[in-house]
Amino acid sequence: KELPERDATLAAAVLQLLHGGQAWLEMRQQWGLSGEDSAEACAWAIRTLLADLHARKGRPLAED
Repeated sequence: KELPERDATLAAAVLQLLHGGQAWLEMRQQWGLSGEDSAEACAWAIRTLLADLHARKGRPLAED
């Protein structure tokens, strides 16, 4: 909630992409990952993104 509106929209879009079926389908088709492996990769990416958003404490994404 501390992020600038544009950054919050970008983060929400990436989270939705990772959580939705399209990312899993791409990982299966392009990389041959199983559903379990795709879930693990998406969960890792989501945790990483959320940790970064938390650590920046509202600092805009463009500052990195």
